[in-house]
Amino acid sequence: MFKNSIEIYQHIGQSMFNALPEKWDSAFFYFRMLNERGDCTYINKYLLHDNSLDFDVNQIDEEYENAKCAEAFRALYKLMKKDESDIPWNKARFELKPDGSFDMKFKYDEDFAWLVAVDHYSDAYERLSANDMNLIKSWDGVPEVYDRYWLK
Repeated sequence: MFKNSIEIYQHIGQSMFNALPEKWDSAFFYFRMLNERGDCTYINKYLLHDNSLDFDVNQIDEEYENAKCAEAFRALYKLMKKDESDIPWNKARFELKPDGSFDMKFKYDEDFAWLVAVDHYSDAYERLSANDMNLIKSWDGVPEVYDRYWLK
């Protein structure tokens, strides 16, 4: 579907732009890759005067095929892989500004990799607090100085 990274970036940016209201200050699409099969989760938010609000790229004009933003991130992931065993990132963030400029960031988060791989019936998983789980899932992730009790 996508020939290169430029087409992918254009698709994500245009999908976001089409889904946003008339006035907004900044918007982001935060994507988390759960496994090699391409299972994922994502969050869409925009800011207006310091208020964070949700938007949904899946609820607008089907002619533009906006529901394919997740497919665009999956295609980008595959494009960035060096070989079959490579995991280039497990979190990606696309930030868009009203003038059309954008910033794309990628990271491989060890804590998030652990979270999606651990047995959800294990003691380690059961010990996780909701706050720590949300911290792991967040874009920033767990601070370096944090006690990672779930790994012990």
